[in-house]
Amino acid sequence: MAGRRFQNKSDQEFYEAKSWGTVAIRESRDLPTLKLQRLMDALKDRKRASLLEVGCGAGRILASIRAHDKRLRLTGADISAHEIRLAERDNRGKNIRFVRANGERLPFPDGAFDYVVFLDYIEHVDHPDKALKELFRVCKPGGVLHGVSPTERHGIYGLSTMILGQHIKEKTAGHIQRYTIGGLLARVRKAGFRIDNVTYSYHLLGSVMDYTMFALLLNKRIARLFWSKNKYWRDAKTKPSLASRIMNGTLSVANAIAYWESTLLRNTRLTATAVHITARRMR
Repeated sequence: MAGRRFQNKSDQEFYEAKSWGTVAIRESRDLPTLKLQRLMDALKDRKRASLLEVGCGAGRILASIRAHDKRLRLTGADISAHEIRLAERDNRGKNIRFVRANGERLPFPDGAFDYVVFLDYIEHVDHPDKALKELFRVCKPGGVLHGVSPTERHGIYGLSTMILGQHIKEKTAGHIQRYTIGGLLARVRKAGFRIDNVTYSYHLLGSVMDYTMFALLLNKRIARLFWSKNKYWRDAKTKPSLASRIMNGTLSVANAIAYWESTLLRNTRLTATAVHITARRMR
């Protein structure tokens, strides 16, 4: 969220309701774990390095990184004051710094971080090229960028948009940008990074299940249940209902299928609708 200005209160509430929450990822055979595994692979030379996550929300990814590494100097930036307050409240004692900031104008000096990362962020920003140039600016020469983004001009999402005249995930998840894989890689290079490694996820089965899930969220009752009781977004403290048990059981099965598909096809671009990019600032 760190690169998109809130136009009004309802716009702000829309994004904040879709926060991933503050609880570290409980590693399993699912898509959040897959994203974390590939991120940690990109940080293999980390030692006592500094890391910035842009679009950090309430701090879930940084809390997950901290669970793996106590030495990294972690900073998170997000445009939402509400999310930053949650992140600070629930990550006390973890030595993680949180800053309210627009991802297109970060309040950090040039070359401030060894690593800059984003997960499911660049599809939400108003000006992706500007956001990527800002990530380049705050990355040290020789430093590493790791990013994960959906590429929803491909596959079922592109077909649906062509038929319906609208991108369903813009309406239900705030994906205001749709990329091709090649187009997003070109944007990263244009920002000044050299791409070192690319892997893929959300292939045929994963993308069809993902599309179906977000299409169902057009129903307001299903959307309320999903965003309040989805175990992958929140650590709900209320007693689960029968409906939430059924939903989360279904999500677990779908995530397991997508995890194994994405693992087996990690180097296969065909049918993939998400890309994991590791790149380096060379100057």
